[in-house]
Amino acid sequence: MNNAGFGDILIVKTSAVSGSAEDTMNQTKPLSITFVTGPASAGFAETLMDHMTRSITTDQLFIISSHAYSEMQTMLTSRHLPCRLLTRQQIPGWIAQKAGIEETDVADEHSRIRILEEILADPDMDFQFLSYSDHPETAARDLGTLIGRLQKSGVGSEQLREILKRKFVSSASKARFHDLLTVLKAYLAVLRKQGRLSREDFALDMAGILTRLNLNTGSVFTGVLDDYDYVTRKLLAAILLKADTVYAALPQMPPGREKQANAHYRRAAAFYRDLVREIRIAADRPVNIQYIPAQETTRPSALDALSRWLEDSANPMPADDESIRLVQCLTMDDELLLAAGAISELVTKGVSPSDILVTGASIGNWHDRLSRLLAAGGLDSVYYQGDTLARSSIFGYFSSLLGWLEHSSDSAFLSRLLQYQGLGLTESERQTLQRFIQAQGPDIEGGLKRLQEMWEAERNSGADIHRSDTDQELKDVTTALAHLNHLTGGLRYQLDHAQTTGDFCTAILDHAQHGTFLPSMQAVWEKAKTEDVSLANSLEQQWKAFNRMILQLQRSFGSEASSLDEFRTLMDQTADEVIVTTQGQRQLSVQMEPLHSARTIHCRHLFLLGAGSDEIPVLPNPAFLTDQETGILIAAGIDFRNNRDWADESASDASTAIANTGESVWISWHIRNQDQELEPAALFKPLIQSLTVDDRSDRNVAEDEFLQDSIRLQSLKGTPEYEQFSGILQMKYGSSERYAGLLEKADAWIHQEFGTVDKTAAASLFADTDRLSVTSLESYNQCPFRFFMQRGVKAKDPKTFEETSADRGSFLHAVLSECLPIAVRNGLRSQDTEALRSLLEETASRLLTTHNRRILESGGLMEYEKTALLQAAAESLDLVMKQGDSSEFKPEWLEYSIGDRHGFPMTLPDGRRFYLTGIADRADVWTASDGTRYGRVIDYKSGRDRKALNRDTIESGLKLQPPLYLHALAQEKNLQPAGMYYDRLKTEVLKLKADQTPASSLLDEKRRSTRQMTGYTLADPKILEASDTGYDPDSPGLFVSGSIPLSTTTKGAPKAACARSLVSSEEMSELIALAVTKCQETIAAIQAGDMKADPQKDDGKSPCTWCPFRTACHRRQTS
Repeated sequence: MNNAGFGDILIVKTSAVSGSAEDTMNQTKPLSITFVTGPASAGFAETLMDHMTRSITTDQLFIISSHAYSEMQTMLTSRHLPCRLLTRQQIPGWIAQKAGIEETDVADEHSRIRILEEILADPDMDFQFLSYSDHPETAARDLGTLIGRLQKSGVGSEQLREILKRKFVSSASKARFHDLLTVLKAYLAVLRKQGRLSREDFALDMAGILTRLNLNTGSVFTGVLDDYDYVTRKLLAAILLKADTVYAALPQMPPGREKQANAHYRRAAAFYRDLVREIRIAADRPVNIQYIPAQETTRPSALDALSRWLEDSANPMPADDESIRLVQCLTMDDELLLAAGAISELVTKGVSPSDILVTGASIGNWHDRLSRLLAAGGLDSVYYQGDTLARSSIFGYFSSLLGWLEHSSDSAFLSRLLQYQGLGLTESERQTLQRFIQAQGPDIEGGLKRLQEMWEAERNSGADIHRSDTDQELKDVTTALAHLNHLTGGLRYQLDHAQTTGDFCTAILDHAQHGTFLPSMQAVWEKAKTEDVSLANSLEQQWKAFNRMILQLQRSFGSEASSLDEFRTLMDQTADEVIVTTQGQRQLSVQMEPLHSARTIHCRHLFLLGAGSDEIPVLPNPAFLTDQETGILIAAGIDFRNNRDWADESASDASTAIANTGESVWISWHIRNQDQELEPAALFKPLIQSLTVDDRSDRNVAEDEFLQDSIRLQSLKGTPEYEQFSGILQMKYGSSERYAGLLEKADAWIHQEFGTVDKTAAASLFADTDRLSVTSLESYNQCPFRFFMQRGVKAKDPKTFEETSADRGSFLHAVLSECLPIAVRNGLRSQDTEALRSLLEETASRLLTTHNRRILESGGLMEYEKTALLQAAAESLDLVMKQGDSSEFKPEWLEYSIGDRHGFPMTLPDGRRFYLTGIADRADVWTASDGTRYGRVIDYKSGRDRKALNRDTIESGLKLQPPLYLHALAQEKNLQPAGMYYDRLKTEVLKLKADQTPASSLLDEKRRSTRQMTGYTLADPKILEASDTGYDPDSPGLFVSGSIPLSTTTKGAPKAACARSLVSSEEMSELIALAVTKCQETIAAIQAGDMKADPQKDDGKSPCTWCPFRTACHRRQTS
């Protein structure tokens, strides 16, 4: 059963309870139902409520829509209306209360996945595991995900063993799609055998009971529903039949759309049609129905054009407009961080948070993480849906603890405190104090005095006092109270000296984090994880909500003077407004809804997150299915993106959400998910080719922010602002290992202050800085301290008898530097396989005799290394030869040394000269028909990762060789710059999507794309054609180069991924100038003696992980 609409139904007025004469409905009074078409928004809800609340003076029961929860709550409170809030799940319980029925043993169905896992965990059930991939690693990963979910749901080791005994199949052909209701029916059957009711069964029973109750529900308001299902209709019909007047909000169809073209609106129409029919049949009085149409709204023309195009791609594409923003990010963390910043910016400009809707497909825990970012940025609107924090056990502990510390003699506070975990007393001490309070009454001091008098009386009577029960009780109570005072002494001291709300908040957090509370709760939580998962989740959510509430109080009221009693009152009032649940975190003002729930919500500003190929559409993977023919349960990891019903509906949800937006739309996606490379969803790909994309995928924004937070936190150490900022970061990153890692990273910055070398010493140590290689400059920019150790101290890297990646790279470079000149001189081409093989074998055999102390001749595992290295050499030679065959650029210089014997002369800004040295692996030249000579440089790379040559890596000084070599080549040989590249000498594994068939044409295209070099090419059609002779600028169509980074669409336009690699002559000159400037800055920094340990990450990896001098720099590793 679909639970999507269970959180938002009704506002109901009840005039009395069952049984009184006043409850009896006036059977002759007609039932008035008014259907009002409008948006699911706060303003629309307020307009409809105005029709009801003007005449309401009696007891009220409100069951409201989650779309406008905070606004409607504020509105009702401001009108001083007595109200009780219920969710859809609580309606059956309310009916049971009215009927005097006790709600017992109702099955817990918080999560559909949880239900399915319970079936799967049943050892009597048989199933097959089906993976959509025939690849063993993918199937194993799917199985691992399945087992992980089972463990999280509390499945024990014995049950897991039973599950693993089942049959596992890896075959997409055996998997068929069946609706998940099949599995739910099986689950309900199991529950009925156990004598238990499901939530749906209980709700339907209560709907039937309500029809028999002598109860008047008065004025009823139904908000716009998220979804429309059978159980909701039955409950709604039962309530409406008992009503006098009804206002029912219908979902507003986006402008220019046909209802029959949208599945959601078809369901809504059918839902209300069946509801009206059922009410007319069941009602024994007239039913008057009227309709109020929606009001016309205006919005930017670009959004209207976007909606029309999404509805029908034959319509014109929208033009670039500030109301539509497309954002490409590297990771999901980056996407959430940028979205949070944009939301905060809107709020700063005066936009109400309730006018903002954040939606997207299921992308993990983005609700929680985005809420943290918003809260840390000052949007104090995060809450948990469910019971209030004031009713949670964790808040009860702290509230009782503060009460007892303020009224130490009042045993009522101590009695409540002893009910909660986290105090640190032993169970024996807890029971001793509870018995003492029971026996001695409410006054602790008076009770102790009476116990002491009893002990003295027994001693004076001549009895053996050491054997008396009174003596033992007095000892036990005294010991337990002394232990309790010791455990709370630090907190008591801080509270006695606290003067502001911030002081009290700090005292609470210190006690929680450094006392016995968190260790005690951790033990309870660990136990609950294996015995009661819902309890473990609840405890975790309670602690997060309490911790966030204290931090929020600290930030909002921290500087205000306060007493302990005032602080307790403030904390109690705030806790009554904070909501907690085991179902996850939601947002009070900024609305957050999954895509399928957001399609009816109207907003001014829409943020559509996770618009990538793995997010829209998507279903949980593995999913859980039942074969209807055999009844066997199947746990299937199926790529549902092949199922067009789901794909079309998700696309429809996204386009409907956009159509319901009034002012602006933000659409974002990320391109990297762990080891997966993603791309925008097919729905949005045409937009990306026509509209401007804000591309942030060239750097890890979230990681940069994380490190900047670390630096700032460290800079505040020892200041009053440190604790406040630490609290904000805890709110931002959570009480987790990530937050602990943040603190560790911040502390690590203490150790990076190596400082600078005196200029005189620098002149002595680096006397030859007027002549440096480009590789040395890159080394300095990677980490100045490492450069200092190598060039200043002349420390040598430790020697080990092993074959490293650097050794393998040196060998491949040597092979190419010897083979290529001979091949070019003899006119060999890639088709001359025998001649090339003979040349390679002869060269490799000779080079192996001097390579790395002949380690590859030592046998054992090195025999495998040798074979792999020779194969890599053959692949590298073949790759380079094929690139040469397909290009009119011919190798003019191999191992090209820039400059003369001194180097290539350059000038510092102050007029001093220095010389740059270096060797370009290859320099190619092509002469155009007009006689212009063009040159390009290629630098071979043999590492595992593809080297990124872009503006950022040039500006940071990590990748200077290609642009500086090209600069020197152009100056010395009078050439026009045409390209600069990294060429990876390694054949890559071809990766296909789950739905792709390994046809030869597809494999050829994939193989060519993996052989492409990375870097920049002059965006001149004749240069592109000369670089790859297979490219024809006058013939549009798909094209994938096998050498330069060039791929085109069916229309012949460069694809977005490679468009950044094509630059104009001005942009090429700018990149070269950027490298020259960085070269000059690096020389100046070296001569100034700046040698601090300040490593830069390269391709996301810190050089600290492999630096041989990391133990000498006194800087702890932070990667």
